[in-house]
Amino acid sequence: DGEEIAGSWALTDQCQTLVIKWTENDSYSDLQLQMEDHWVISEDEQDSFVLEADNANRLELSQGRFQDCTELHDSVINTSWTIEYVSINGDDVSESFTGNGLTFLENNQLATEVFIGPAVLGEWMLLGGCDQLSIQVGAGQLKELSKDWTITEILNNQITLAFEEGALTMQMRMVKGKPQPTQKCLELLDQLKDKKWAIGKFTENGSVVYSKLQDYQFQFAEDGELLVYDDQQEIIGSWYPAMNCKRLMIQIDSEGVITRINGNWKIEMINNEKIILVYEKPATSKIIELITT
Repeated sequence: DGEEIAGSWALTDQCQTLVIKWTENDSYSDLQLQMEDHWVISEDEQDSFVLEADNANRLELSQGRFQDCTELHDSVINTSWTIEYVSINGDDVSESFTGNGLTFLENNQLATEVFIGPAVLGEWMLLGGCDQLSIQVGAGQLKELSKDWTITEILNNQITLAFEEGALTMQMRMVKGKPQPTQKCLELLDQLKDKKWAIGKFTENGSVVYSKLQDYQFQFAEDGELLVYDDQQEIIGSWYPAMNCKRLMIQIDSEGVITRINGNWKIEMINNEKIILVYEKPATSKIIELITT
């Protein structure tokens, strides 16, 4: 299913016995532990062989990938998929994921696609008898979709997934192709790009804070790059929209005070000269006013 397990093997007894042993690890499944044994090779063909153990276990191995996984694996590898529909406990929350998608890469790497902005690498894996698709994303809006999904339907250009655990039920439908920006997102991009922005006001937990934040200027590039600079340095960050461009994700890797603007911001107001962003979490409330310079 794409998971790599470290171990070793050896042929003994004049190549009549195959020994399998795993590297010490407590996470192995019962099936994997049962495979750790001294196996007598009872049948040996060109592309398959049969192993038998003293405890009456029998293991038949054939060359290549699981037959029922081949078509599924080949249909998703190195392809991009747009998230078309998501529901949580029966509620349609698709708008939160508009303009987002996934690309399934080699070596089980997963790239999250946004119509603009950087791809965040995660992992994907086929599980079970290839009736499950594991998606793991470490950051951003798509982190909510990090689940071991059951594949309920797969067509040439569409995949439908379901997840259920306790009181949580989710469904997701993806269609082949990279996501396209909505009119709302195109308008946001037009308002942000080709301008220099500065922090006109920064409020944290009700108090106005300046502390050198006003020394910085910003430029939002169309490829998701965020240029941040003052009189002494230039910092490269990133930005991308979420929830059908109702929110703005900002990430700046730095040790300076400028990292206080990192986060998932709600776009409270925006025009060609001013942006108001609101960040609210338990015990934390921040407001930024960006103005053109």
